Amino acid sequence: MRKKKSYAGLIIVPLLIIVLYIIFAARRLTTEFHLTPSWTMEVQNTELSPGEEAELIPYKFKDCYGYFTADGKLVSKIDYDFKAAISTDYSTSYGMDSKAFRVYSTNQNVVCYVKEAGFPYFSQDRIYVRLPGGTSIAQYDNKGEQIFLHESYSTITALASSKGGTACGYADGTVIVFDKHGVIQQNFIPGGSEVNVIYGIALSDDGKTAAYITGLDKQRLVVSTVENNLPKVIYYEYFDQDLTRESLVKFNGNLVYYNYKGGLGILNLDKKKSYKYELDGIITQVEFTADNKVAFVLSKNGDEYTITMLEPYNHFAGKFSFQTETAFIQVRNNDLFVGRNNKISKLTISRK
Repeated sequence: MRKKKSYAGLIIVPLLIIVLYIIFAARRLTTEFHLTPSWTMEVQNTELSPGEEAELIPYKFKDCYGYFTADGKLVSKIDYDFKAAISTDYSTSYGMDSKAFRVYSTNQNVVCYVKEAGFPYFSQDRIYVRLPGGTSIAQYDNKGEQIFLHESYSTITALASSKGGTACGYADGTVIVFDKHGVIQQNFIPGGSEVNVIYGIALSDDGKTAAYITGLDKQRLVVSTVENNLPKVIYYEYFDQDLTRESLVKFNGNLVYYNYKGGLGILNLDKKKSYKYELDGIITQVEFTADNKVAFVLSKNGDEYTITMLEPYNHFAGKFSFQTETAFIQVRNNDLFVGRNNKISKLTISRK
């Protein structure tokens, strides 16, 4: 009887393996991720073409900036000597001693004239100026009129903007969130660390929730909102090691992406659960496909840049690296645009 049981087991196990193989082989479990090169343009050697009605995509290198189209037309190229600011809607260049600046549209028409000294910052169609000294921030409308001005004694170390308002982090650890009219919604020091300082900040689209990297010696990610007209911390987590530089924090719906020392963190606010993906270097950008199914992470480690592709939340889909002085990425629909050393390339995203 024992021998019969043994033989039965020897027969059943292989049969199970064969059946499972047939079941899973019959259905394709995964598809491969593909990036197909479409075109490459060298900005300095490309003739300008009118953008017509196409969506214009911003680019910026160390000596020029402008806009291009998804089909490879270079619409504008503006050289600059000192600094430049550009967004999907506006651009400008300015000098170290500029007392005012012009705001230009994507087609290089003058939108307005801002009579304020400082460092312009654009977020889509929102216009800001960080005033000399680094402790004050002002926002302007598209007529050059001031929406609000906030002055502080502490240096602004992090700045973010969304359709719902503005968020600032300061060297003394203060977090201030303004609504779209410049009215303060949150103003407090979250604390929790030996040294209070804000290294990165982001604001949700509705302007109600802020996420930020705060502190040294027990550094942490903190997320706060407003309840009964008072700031309320709804999530926090401590890190094993501290970052001592400006850190990326970005909202994408109910997800918060953030750079901690050692990689990329992804917080699901609905579940109050974070996921980690190890990455070397400094994360400079995180961009998403239109369906939010793929995140592209641009990181810098010395002179090497790496683009890592992740599927929700932290499933590795691929990566590639290249040597360059400066780089950027843009994503439109299912197209990835990579800029490096005055060259822009289009890669089409697909699964096969």
